[in-house]
Amino acid sequence: MAKYLTSYFVFLIIVGGDLTGRIIQSETLDYIFKPLLMIWLLGFYYQQLGGKLDTFAKLIIGALVFSWGGDVSLMFVKQSELFFMVGLANFLIAHVLYVVAYQKSVNMSGQKGFISRNPLWALPFLLLGVGLYAYLFPHLKELAVPVLIYASTIVLMAVFALNRKGCTHPISFQWVFYGALLFVVSDAVIAINKFVVPVPQAGLVIMITYIAAQCLIVKGCIAQVHHN
Repeated sequence: MAKYLTSYFVFLIIVGGDLTGRIIQSETLDYIFKPLLMIWLLGFYYQQLGGKLDTFAKLIIGALVFSWGGDVSLMFVKQSELFFMVGLANFLIAHVLYVVAYQKSVNMSGQKGFISRNPLWALPFLLLGVGLYAYLFPHLKELAVPVLIYASTIVLMAVFALNRKGCTHPISFQWVFYGALLFVVSDAVIAINKFVVPVPQAGLVIMITYIAAQCLIVKGCIAQVHHN
């Protein structure tokens, strides 16, 4: 643990710098620290793999890389709305990679996934997705289809995270599942704030839930490697 203290300290500085930028609404701090978040997580995840670069690990690395692309793209939305679509596309790919990775871990276990055994557990997620989209729809205009695709994908990501229950180490399942839920919360706040009504301290809420989501997912994926 001691050998990672410096690395953790650097991460705290990055997170603190980005959140401070949100609180005081400083674009400069956002430009400095936000791109470093996924770079640190990517480096930490790779370090923890210990050379075990299997298909699952490559998919998670890919998801983090595209998440970084989404982070950077969304920094420039004020310059052009095109960057919102680019960011959306990057995160869409990231979620698809997470979905494939989660299913890969189920396949590696040789067992049927939790949702496959208990399909009704997918219903709350589907209802949440439909409800949120119905709430957003009157405000989406030409973005109705892209947002539908994205919303469907992130709900699917949460469902596939739940599907790992009983197919991997319990700690790995819990961290990844909690991370997936926080990712849904973060993206829901983004959508509501952008399309419907301003959310108080939206930037801060979005980043806290987003950073926590990615950290928990990475933590859970590291736990899978260590307990396999």
